Amino acid sequence: MTFYYQKFKNLIRYLNYIFGVYVWILIIYGILRYIGLIKSSPLGDILIAPFEFITSLF
Repeated sequence: MTFYYQKFKNLIRYLNYIFGVYVWILIIYGILRYIGLIKSSPLGDILIAPFEFITSLF
């Protein structure tokens, strides 16, 4: 049982890390858009796609 628990804990840890990096990229992208250093880019569409998908579910 503890083997599966450790695997689950590691999976959650990795997902948490990936989500944290994603949030920081969104924050930096938002700041750069706000101050006008980025006008429009395909990166923005890629970054916003998961957020739009999640909000469309609700």
